[in-house]
Amino acid sequence: MNALSAKSNRPLRRLGVVLNYGTLIIMLIAFVSLARQSINIPIVAIAVIAALFFMISFINLHVRTRLWKFVHTKIDNLDERQIQVVHHSLRHSYSIFSIVCLTLFFAFGLLKELMPGEIDLPLMPIIAALIYLAHTLPSSIIAWTEKEV
Repeated sequence: MNALSAKSNRPLRRLGVVLNYGTLIIMLIAFVSLARQSINIPIVAIAVIAALFFMISFINLHVRTRLWKFVHTKIDNLDERQIQVVHHSLRHSYSIFSIVCLTLFFAFGLLKELMPGEIDLPLMPIIAALIYLAHTLPSSIIAWTEKEV
């Protein structure tokens, strides 16, 4: 049975959340680093390894535990307790998401003002990461907070 199965304990699920978002950040740093310089084999290797761990952690945390499906289930198919759990996770995840987005916008704006012409970051990887974050935060919050999923 998988380490992050439906009956897995909270510490393993929390480790999965940290691993998933940690590897996402490592991939973003690697992509930004590669965009600013020529191909660097060690950075490419780090990005590939991070991508592998990212995919494995996504599958183990969100797919195998069925948390992704749970959060995206039609409300008519949930009981009252499940509705409350999903509502709680959505409320907290979108608060976190808003803070992350506003912080990024503020930081980019500040960097552009302080160092005009020097900051030329590729936005597509960051936008993709934000879309991923928006879709996985609710199930990550459930994985982090619930005793059993």
